[in-house]
Amino acid sequence: MGYPSVTFNIFNDWYARDTSKKIRAVQKAKAQAGKPLATHPPYGYKKSETDKNQWVIDEEAAAVVRRIFQLCIEGNGPTQIANILTADGIPTPTAYYRSKGMNVCNQNAKTKRWGMATVIHILERMDYLGHTVNFKTYRKSYKNKKLYENPKENWLIIENTHEPIISQHDFDLVQEIRSHKRRRQKSGTVSPFAGMVYCADCGNTLYVGRAQSMSPNQEHMMCSTYAHDSDECTAHYIRTCVLTEIILGELNKLSQFVRDNEDEFVIRAMSNTATVQDGEIQTARKALKLAEKRINELDDLFERLYEDNVSGKISDERFATMSARYEAEQSKLKADAAKLHDTISRKEQKNNDVICPLVTSPTNIVAIADFCSSLKSC
Repeated sequence: MGYPSVTFNIFNDWYARDTSKKIRAVQKAKAQAGKPLATHPPYGYKKSETDKNQWVIDEEAAAVVRRIFQLCIEGNGPTQIANILTADGIPTPTAYYRSKGMNVCNQNAKTKRWGMATVIHILERMDYLGHTVNFKTYRKSYKNKKLYENPKENWLIIENTHEPIISQHDFDLVQEIRSHKRRRQKSGTVSPFAGMVYCADCGNTLYVGRAQSMSPNQEHMMCSTYAHDSDECTAHYIRTCVLTEIILGELNKLSQFVRDNEDEFVIRAMSNTATVQDGEIQTARKALKLAEKRINELDDLFERLYEDNVSGKISDERFATMSARYEAEQSKLKADAAKLHDTISRKEQKNNDVICPLVTSPTNIVAIADFCSSLKSC
């Protein structure tokens, strides 16, 4: 009696597996065509009334996104940004969606207070550059419904698919700022060395140690790994006043060397810059060669695909799907090739430019002096 039931279950499993493969194939074709796989657009965008696969800017929410990026550029961390938005009565994304009558996936999300995680999520989204980012998550099997984070190298990024909210310059600046995270301490100040000093053994950052009971000479930096687990590293420790004197000494040596050996400095600087630029130019040229090769391959594929459609080997529907995918890929490759051409031209021009030593300029000498004064006053 059990055999029919087992056979039925086997067929069900085959059917589910086959359906999963077809769904994944459709999603892959849709993603490669530059269409977003996300059910809802990110905060700051809304679906076009004429095309559900096209995102348009939601000006009310986009203004908040721009403000978040600007607050970060001004030196505020995610927690400070969240507190500012909450104090100003700005609705959270969940509250905003509900006010517009939209369904929200997370019914338990905060609606009165902005969270640090929400701010970080917004600051890291490449979608605000006008790009569609697909395959950020994946499922290991059709039997497992859990979503896993995909490594960034596995993301599919289709550039310039909708209007950007944030410029490339501001986005890159925010990522650079966040790569050197600095925690504002209770005193309201941030150490100039925060996020910039690393342990020589474990490679992790050194924490700033200060307290109201400490004098300025007692302020110090110690290994963050040792602070969490004394078995993982040793108690590396340096007072900030000592570190300040070391840096000031090195700056003075550099400044004096440049004044005394301006011609040698120019030669060294030009040589180092040219070496770096040459390596970047070679990398760009290789990438350009690959892009141009693939563009030519796609032209051949288009021709064969058309012939197969005319001869009846593939259906019109299949022809439309495949041609749309190839066209999207070729459009992206052509855009990438144009950017690579521009990059190569700019870098070649830089190699021909004359490098002037910055520290010999009177204006920059004053700037270095001001920086040294700020270190002494910390």
